Amino acid sequence: LIKAVTKENNELSFTPGGYFYLNIPMVSRLQWHPISLSASSLNSAPSEVEFVIKSVGKVNEWTSDLLLTPLETKASDIALNIEGPYGKMKVDVTRYRKLIFVAGGIGFTPISTLLKYITSLPVTERQHIKYIKLIWVSRGSNGLLLMSFFDNFLREVEKVLQQGENINKLGGGAVEFDDTLTIL
Repeated sequence: LIKAVTKENNELSFTPGGYFYLNIPMVSRLQWHPISLSASSLNSAPSEVEFVIKSVGKVNEWTSDLLLTPLETKASDIALNIEGPYGKMKVDVTRYRKLIFVAGGIGFTPISTLLKYITSLPVTERQHIKYIKLIWVSRGSNGLLLMSFFDNFLREVEKVLQQGENINKLGGGAVEFDDTLTIL
């Protein structure tokens, strides 16, 4: 897994579920790859754009070549060209009382941006959400690595949603966050 974070000079306007095209000249000057926006912390700055890239493990593939970048190379020395954002989730999650998210492997990254979006809303705009269930299935030891990478993020999300629960007792129900992590 590779976590790439870029700090833009201006705040990018993007929505949950969006993606960007990335080019890393150190790996390939000509190849651009669509990579989903990701969130692994609720505390990142609005000017930070985060991607989690999973190596497919095949020799001479872009993601594997990225992993082979010399270890002595400083992250700040790696140029990252970004084009986008593109796309967005078509469903307005704020319209529903119960949410069920289903993800497979690295497909969790767009879900992570939705969870970050929900937690960023003022409590009054998300207090109607009573239930969130995450079903996340992944295969093999790489799946465990990926899930452990996002473990702290999921705990942060759960904590924020439970804080809203105390406020909601006056005006409505509580948010229940239930996650199911399965390795096949």
